[in-house]
Amino acid sequence: MVLTEDKKMKIRTYGFITHKEAEHYSDCADRYAVKTENNRFAIADGVSKSFFPDLWADILVNDFVLTNKDDQFSIEKCQAEWLKQVAEKV
Repeated sequence: MVLTEDKKMKIRTYGFITHKEAEHYSDCADRYAVKTENNRFAIADGVSKSFFPDLWADILVNDFVLTNKDDQFSIEKCQAEWLKQVAEKV
């Protein structure tokens, strides 16, 4: 089936994160991001026992959804951004 410009399929997305039973919601380092304009979504399980896991998960999901389909996603770029932000905090 080919969809014409006036009959594009619409997809609705919902995202939820939650904390572990023994932790507070603010301790949850899981992240997700959606960008419907380029049909991208990302989910990251923030490793709670690592160094700034919420920051790392946030950088990963946002960089991925903002990367155009013609561009290559770069983990090295994410690492450099994480290090820059951690250095500013520490």
